[in-house]
Amino acid sequence: SILQTLMNAWSACSQGTFFTLTQSEYRFGHWNSRQDMHKITLVQEQGKFYLAASSVNGKIKIFEQIDQAEFKEIIYFLAHDKDDENYNPDAPSLGLQTDVWNITTRPSQNNGIVHIATAAEDFTSKIFEIDLQNKTHKELACLTGHKRAVTGIQWIYLPDGQERLITSSDDQYVRIYKVENLKFELEKTLNTSFIKHWHTLTYMHVEP
Repeated sequence: SILQTLMNAWSACSQGTFFTLTQSEYRFGHWNSRQDMHKITLVQEQGKFYLAASSVNGKIKIFEQIDQAEFKEIIYFLAHDKDDENYNPDAPSLGLQTDVWNITTRPSQNNGIVHIATAAEDFTSKIFEIDLQNKTHKELACLTGHKRAVTGIQWIYLPDGQERLITSSDDQYVRIYKVENLKFELEKTLNTSFIKHWHTLTYMHVEP
């Protein structure tokens, strides 16, 4: 059931555990610490459940549910590469790895295609189109403009059916993009520097 699947996924996340490799399949268990997941989200598409996960080393993994508490990895790709040539004092770890701090998915179109947007340490967000049947992916866009790590991202439908992609960052800004036909146009920026104490925008949730 949807509820049981959500409970299984939430249990894995809340306990700080993810999957353990068993032959070619993954089961909930402890992940190798060098490949720790930052965000894991449940996707339902054409009657099936999938998990999308982002990692500390810039990679995205997609798992397909094969029974109640077992998922098999079907797609694995590098979304954000490290940059070991251009040192940035605002993100010194980029020479080692590029954390993908957060991911969000476009509300389901029920056509076997999933769109994933990332929030990454390299100050960017990327949008990928995932073909679950053919197990392929392609990058559609790379959104720039934040001056520090992008940590929060959310893809929403407004009550009138319009789409928005919203990002938040350690630079204390929120950026709102209008989405039409998978084209992303910056609509508004919100500056939270009016908060007098030192802060970053690590988490974000938007109610349509």
